[in-house]
Amino acid sequence: MARDMVDAVEHALGVPHRKAPTHSLPLPGGDIPSFDAELSSARSTVGRDDTALHLVRAYGGRWRQVWALTHAQPLLAEPLVPGLPYIRAEAVHGVTHELVHTLSDLLVRRLKVSFETRDLGRAAARLAASDVAPLLGWSPQDVERQLADYSRDVERLFGIDPADA
Repeated sequence: MARDMVDAVEHALGVPHRKAPTHSLPLPGGDIPSFDAELSSARSTVGRDDTALHLVRAYGGRWRQVWALTHAQPLLAEPLVPGLPYIRAEAVHGVTHELVHTLSDLLVRRLKVSFETRDLGRAAARLAASDVAPLLGWSPQDVERQLADYSRDVERLFGIDPADA
């Protein structure tokens, strides 16, 4: 889809067509020589198999950037949700490296926590907000607004309209 869009924009702008190199370029973090070796390294570093597997699958070789955040702040190694592999460092990394600016972007589109929890990620949203608020300059009122926006977003996405039931 991205290639088609770039082709359409080139055509609309009247610029010469250039073949997109995306078919041969790895995604960021995807330039690892061996998934198994990367996973082995993550397991020995992280110490939790599910989290190590998740980090390597999600970030490839860049899992180390995420994990490095736990050295300065050990609390960031804790799970965002008990029983799931997502860690608090991922929320911080999302803000510092992936342009995350909302809880919905983080927990619906990036980490998929909203899909995997009974509360649609509401508890994780509060915890993530406490980690990212200082980075984003959120006031306590901004945090509450973000939490309310997140709650509305997940209700819109996952809620069942009583009229349809």
